[in-house]
Amino acid sequence: MTQPKVWDEDWVSENYSTAIEGLKKSGKIAFMEVRFTVADSSLDVPQDRLLEAARQAQIHTFGWPLGIVLDTPEHRPRPKIDGIVAEIAEDEGRYDYWFLRRDGAFYLLKSLFEDKRQPNHIFFNTRVVRITEALLYCGGLYTRLGVPSETLIRIGVRHGGLKGRVLGAAGKERFMPTERTTTENEVYTEVETTLDRIERDLVDLVESLTQPLFILFDFFKLSKEVLEDIVNKFVEGKVT
Repeated sequence: MTQPKVWDEDWVSENYSTAIEGLKKSGKIAFMEVRFTVADSSLDVPQDRLLEAARQAQIHTFGWPLGIVLDTPEHRPRPKIDGIVAEIAEDEGRYDYWFLRRDGAFYLLKSLFEDKRQPNHIFFNTRVVRITEALLYCGGLYTRLGVPSETLIRIGVRHGGLKGRVLGAAGKERFMPTERTTTENEVYTEVETTLDRIERDLVDLVESLTQPLFILFDFFKLSKEVLEDIVNKFVEGKVT
């Protein structure tokens, strides 16, 4: 039996091509990619409502939020026939691109926070924080778009430009005692959940989306206790 189509791969590929070109123009090659989709979506949300939902769903706990909505003429989201799109490229190399479609499909690609702090590194706590943010943003966005709580949601996360990077930690509260690198360049993982389970299963979902990344760095496995502490503190509005 033919499996139902989960992703609009042509649309994803088109957005990836646009975003990766913009990323390279900004002088970066490493990125985080996030995508959401609603199973069997019957949504057809007008562009102004998409913009308002995207604005309200932002989480401002850690730097620039995922799906950032700016109001400057050159960076504000633009209406498209099938949704809204934003692209933000700054002189210092920070790059953000996202597209929210009228049926609820969401695509984001952004440069890595680590490249502003310590190039050629990946911070395990930053990755946990960013993926926690992505899941909470997904839940907040779809709630504001009126998606029923029992609806199946597919969430995919990809990191690229990893080869040769060193796994470390941001800040003094977390510590990486052994230098670990990777020879792999990309990793993609996805999970399926329901809208009402995102917050209830948040720690497990974050673990599912981060562990395939971490294990590429010489079999590193973050303890559940540490991961849970980082996730719960982010929910409380703290970054550790």
